[in-house]
Amino acid sequence: MKIKTMIQISLFAVMTAIGARLTIPVPILPFTLQTMFAMLAGLVLGKKKGAASQLLYMLMGLAGIPVFTSVCGPAALFAPSFGYIIGFVLCAYVDDYLSGAIKKHELTRKEKEDDRMRHFRAQNANVEPVFLAFRDNEVLGDIIRRTIAGEPEYDFVAEDGIGHTLWIINDDATIAAITKAFSGIDAMYIADGHHRTAASVRIGVEKREQNPNHRGDEEYNYFMAVAFPQSELKIMDYNRVVKDLNGLTAK
Repeated sequence: MKIKTMIQISLFAVMTAIGARLTIPVPILPFTLQTMFAMLAGLVLGKKKGAASQLLYMLMGLAGIPVFTSVCGPAALFAPSFGYIIGFVLCAYVDDYLSGAIKKHELTRKEKEDDRMRHFRAQNANVEPVFLAFRDNEVLGDIIRRTIAGEPEYDFVAEDGIGHTLWIINDDATIAAITKAFSGIDAMYIADGHHRTAASVRIGVEKREQNPNHRGDEEYNYFMAVAFPQSELKIMDYNRVVKDLNGLTAK
């Protein structure tokens, strides 16, 4: 490797580390410049050198150099911000929500449901999946491992710096095995998307009532979801700081 190339790779690795420490304080969710420098590395250096610069940045952090925004060293491998999660993109059944098989953990507001229903009606589609979780299943886990050992259909990094890899399962035997395995799981849990789920179900019920020839297998009986096994997820604290009591007493 030429000295010039080594300098370029090292420079962008250092820039990425610096960007991780530069926070832009926007309302609700501050963000860092780390993603911008990671994207610039690919744009300026090309995909091979850019990837090398980010690999160097990662190795620096794993070696214990304080370049990550949270924990550094080998322990970073077990941090929730490091690595990836793998699950299924699937169609969730409206009746599973109505029967309680898809479980929720928060209440929803009707005006927000109505807003999403208007969106779904205008698009005539589910445009964003619901995030579901389920208990680990040996059969599904084995299918995931066998599937990701093959070549993915899509593999790319989005504008926010998050990578997405998609494998397509299109053989009838595997699809039947997945369907059978999920039928044996007694509950799914909404991790994110309570209003989307409620709106999708209300749209499904609405379309049933409007269809005099309703059979039960129409597309409106389902809504798009991504489902992840529990071992792929880590639940983190969601804390809020109360600055004042809005005129109330501590009691």
